[in-house]
Amino acid sequence: MYKFTPFKPEGLTKYDHLPPEEALAKAWNDPGVNPAWHHRMQQIVRSQMPVLARALDRLVETKK
Repeated sequence: MYKFTPFKPEGLTKYDHLPPEEALAKAWNDPGVNPAWHHRMQQIVRSQMPVLARALDRLVETKK
């Protein structure tokens, strides 16, 4: 399941202490320890689910 991601299962709970909206913004915007991978995954979401990517971008903008 985690073959192509730098995340470990325990990393999935990284933002569980935050309200969902804030957790989404951080997960979308925080590149973590592997910025190149994070950017590539954002590009995949942008190409495959552009409406979701736009909504996430807008959410991040409201959190600044």
